[in-house]
Amino acid sequence: MQLISIEHRTAYTYSQTVVLKPHRLLLRPRDGFDLRIRSSALSIEPKSNIHWARDGFGNSVAIATFGEKTEQLDILSSVIVEQYQQTTLDTTLLPNLSAGLDQGLEKNPNDSSPELGLYQVATAPCTEGAHWSQCQKMPKRSDEAFHELARFCETLHAQIDYIPRSQPGVQSPLETAQSASGCCRDIAWLFIQATRRAGFASRFVSGYLVNDQSETLGPSDQGATHAWAETYLPSYGWLGFDPTLGRPVGPKHVAVAVADQSDSICPVTGAFVGPLGTTSTMAVTVNCQWLDPAENTSKEAFSH
Repeated sequence: MQLISIEHRTAYTYSQTVVLKPHRLLLRPRDGFDLRIRSSALSIEPKSNIHWARDGFGNSVAIATFGEKTEQLDILSSVIVEQYQQTTLDTTLLPNLSAGLDQGLEKNPNDSSPELGLYQVATAPCTEGAHWSQCQKMPKRSDEAFHELARFCETLHAQIDYIPRSQPGVQSPLETAQSASGCCRDIAWLFIQATRRAGFASRFVSGYLVNDQSETLGPSDQGATHAWAETYLPSYGWLGFDPTLGRPVGPKHVAVAVADQSDSICPVTGAFVGPLGTTSTMAVTVNCQWLDPAENTSKEAFSH
């Protein structure tokens, strides 16, 4: 088990006094068998009322509502998580199919599961040069498919240049492939559309990446928001693949939310109402770092 501290601050400044509409926050990591939240605090100025809920994908969503006018909005999420994935995912960590587990999670792996249909809808054009051809050759046996998906990650990592982009939105897979460049959201969306066209169920994942001196996605090595994909393999379930880094997910990845589309799980979404001509500026800082478990033995703490 490893401990990871995550601080994610989003600060807005408005040119005039505004009324804040409800804001939707996707900041709480996805806890489960592989990751456990040890402590969590959500601090918002101006004062807000917070309602927690789960959306249709099972993501933890905080809805913040406000009662006073303001010229600033500051949202700070502070979380400490216990990460139980010790190494990058590989087949040595998965069930041995030769031991009679070839049917895995389904009684018949050849049957299509209705609940996966949402994640199999490909919307991007199938055009030469967009890397679709490599996916079309992928085997359906889960262990063989895992190796091919990992190799596809390597292909995208080698052929697509990572370029940070703070603006919202995602490029089309065709644009990413033809320009051979994109941010992590763009590269993950290309991977998802290509694997869907090959018949796999794939979904978009947003979260955090704990960077270090050996690997960084931007100007800071303190960590970053990040995006990758999860693909469903019948014998294994949902497995994470990060084409931006060129490999399956590992202990540096902390998932927050999943969805079928790339534009539906932004960390912070909301609106404001102000006088005509009011403008806003936004600043985002993320700090992810490893902690020493021996020095952090406090009990769970949760605050809103």
